[in-house]
Amino acid sequence: MGVEVSVMRGFAIPVLMGVLFVASCGGSGNTRSTEDTSASSSAPIPVSTSTVPESTAIEITVPPATPPAAETAVDGTTTENTIRPPAAVTVRYAAPVDLGTLPGGSKSMAVDINNSEVIVGFSYVGTFEQYAVWWPDPTSGPQRLDGYLSLRVDTQQSIAHRVNDAGQILVSAQPQAFVVDPVAGSSIEVVPPFDEGFQVRDLNEFGEVVGSVNIEWPDCGDDCEPNPITRGFVWDSATGETTIIGPLDGAESSAANSINDLGQVVGASDGRPFIWDPDDGTMAELEVPEVEHLVWASANDINNRGVIVGVAQYVTDAQGPSMRALIWDTTSGGVLDLSSVLAVDRAGAQMLNDSAQVVLRMGQTGSDPWILDLASNTVSMVPDVTFGYGVSINDHGQAAGMSAERAALWNPIA
Repeated sequence: MGVEVSVMRGFAIPVLMGVLFVASCGGSGNTRSTEDTSASSSAPIPVSTSTVPESTAIEITVPPATPPAAETAVDGTTTENTIRPPAAVTVRYAAPVDLGTLPGGSKSMAVDINNSEVIVGFSYVGTFEQYAVWWPDPTSGPQRLDGYLSLRVDTQQSIAHRVNDAGQILVSAQPQAFVVDPVAGSSIEVVPPFDEGFQVRDLNEFGEVVGSVNIEWPDCGDDCEPNPITRGFVWDSATGETTIIGPLDGAESSAANSINDLGQVVGASDGRPFIWDPDDGTMAELEVPEVEHLVWASANDINNRGVIVGVAQYVTDAQGPSMRALIWDTTSGGVLDLSSVLAVDRAGAQMLNDSAQVVLRMGQTGSDPWILDLASNTVSMVPDVTFGYGVSINDHGQAAGMSAERAALWNPIA
């Protein structure tokens, strides 16, 4: 998953101290068919809010819509619905491992890593040629993927977005996209409906792809750049069928940012975050804390326990724009505003994995990304990440990204 905490009812959530990643905002920014089967709900999922504590020694409780008793998780642990500040912010990652570039290239980036240490991303050759690549393992060096693509036009701009644990890789080479299996030597072209262009964002373990398709380019006159009207979609590589998602009631566009292995999809519709349920095709808006004037919000990632992370932008007369990292618990209906707890005005939750680890980026200081581990109540800095870039993590806590303009791998220190 694209990025991806397991905040089941009563899961204890710690807090960290500490440049912003923002996924598509949907135009303001498992049954499968080409019909628009999504139904939208105007009633947002209930939200619980809390005040910012003056002392980090205080435990902050964010109750869900219906406060549950503590429950026993599948691993036998008993959890409570509390948020606790961590004891300290530390560096729990070793120095970055340089993954190298293609011959003749000086810049590369690792975009995703799976649980078998297969890494994907891109690498330049010369100054302008950017190719989708994969690293079969951290010592292999990058290998080009364009040889697996049936390209209609000669393009020297491609990128590998995601790799699942089955080894399937999501590659875009505009105006096309593919699901590639380099071990099997095969690829399948992603072919959603409409002919106005599309963007891909995520891939799950069953080869389902999500993104957004452009359905119309409204004419806005000679003095502006038109913004397309978009629809979120799920495309099934096994059947070739497409399901259109959204928009929410009252919205014009939608975009899908992430899909988990249950087929649940999250994204944004005209700057309003949503979750889509594949079982009944319903689309529900995720409510955000009403602490300031909301400009837009986006759900960026969802893990296999149905926990969602994202970001919201607010505006205040005194301080101007601010970004807030959010975590939604779909089981309890609660939401946590991490930025209020941290007392920072620019933060974004980029992704989370299935081991209760969240990637956060703090625009406040332009610092390296932070990994918030909800299970151990710790916060770790990923050192020496190229300024302005984030990282992706697998379920083992390994991080992949860019350091000194080159693809890099960070291994956690035990």
